[in-house]
Amino acid sequence: MKLSEEAKKYAEALMNKDHYDTALWAEKDQYRVRASRTQSNPQFGLMIQHHEETVRRTFRSMTNAYVEAYKMDDALIDDEDKDEIIGIIKTMIDSRFHHITNSVSNRDFLNPVTGGKIPNLDSQIRGHFGRLLGEAAGEFELARKKMVMEKRKKDAEARSAAGSQINIYGPNLGPIQQGGQNNTQNVTINPDFEAKIQELFALVENSSLTPVQKLKAVNDIRAVHELSRLETTPEIQEEANSRLDGVTSVISLSADLYSLGIPIVQIIRAFFGI
Repeated sequence: MKLSEEAKKYAEALMNKDHYDTALWAEKDQYRVRASRTQSNPQFGLMIQHHEETVRRTFRSMTNAYVEAYKMDDALIDDEDKDEIIGIIKTMIDSRFHHITNSVSNRDFLNPVTGGKIPNLDSQIRGHFGRLLGEAAGEFELARKKMVMEKRKKDAEARSAAGSQINIYGPNLGPIQQGGQNNTQNVTINPDFEAKIQELFALVENSSLTPVQKLKAVNDIRAVHELSRLETTPEIQEEANSRLDGVTSVISLSADLYSLGIPIVQIIRAFFGI
């Protein structure tokens, strides 16, 4: 993993804190589920949900810790490091599965009468945990793309600041005009952002939404597109956030459109730093 030793220690510290918080939550939640169990209803469904949420909180804390560590090094996560981190998350999930299904001290999924294992429960839990790994990989990839967008935006702002800077040596005896008549100014367009905007347009246009719903979503997307051409200020961020909330509200009316559109909306939000 291409991280400095300082960044690795920072990631470890973040994970240790989050894992401690997760352990405290898990202890209370497990007690809650166990208190509701009876011989006729051992609440295996609730107990699976409890362990799922514990795993989810753990892999999210790991994702956040690694992302913050790479930001500390001002570096991006390449494919090799991504695969290594996903492998670490997979090992955590496999270890949790083994503990749940094989530990002699864990009686969460034993028959309340006979004390024996519930048939086929292991494969059921394995299926749930397999989906959690897919969820973790998807969220990590989204976080990685958000890092790319943030870095590009940061670099663009740095170039813009450098290009607009005026150094005056000696007295200034008159007004300064920057970009006067017949001068040429270049506008840098982020191709990835443009592609996501067009992708969102296409999703809405080709969806089963009503014409009025499409009009609302398209107008909000168009407004976001125009806002991206302006200097990012708190006012711009607030307006972009409001418009993207409007897009989210419309696409949530269709389950298929929502699942495809939300990752795109999240990437566009990252462009504005919101």
